[in-house]
Amino acid sequence: MEISKTGQKETQLFTRNISEYAEINKLTGTMLNKLVEKIEVFEPTVVDGAKKQRIRIYYRCVGEIT
Repeated sequence: MEISKTGQKETQLFTRNISEYAEINKLTGTMLNKLVEKIEVFEPTVVDGAKKQRIRIYYRCVGEIT
């Protein structure tokens, strides 16, 4: 896992926030707003007859995790 554009302070804040939701059963709007900065959704493509769609999720404090 690689965290883009972050320092130690931001990583610690993200870790503290995400640890609250370690064992969730359902994603709520409150959780999403607290953890995610933005989501990029790309045009769908068809590969070998299957529809695929790429997304990127940018988390608060740490950016994109690849």
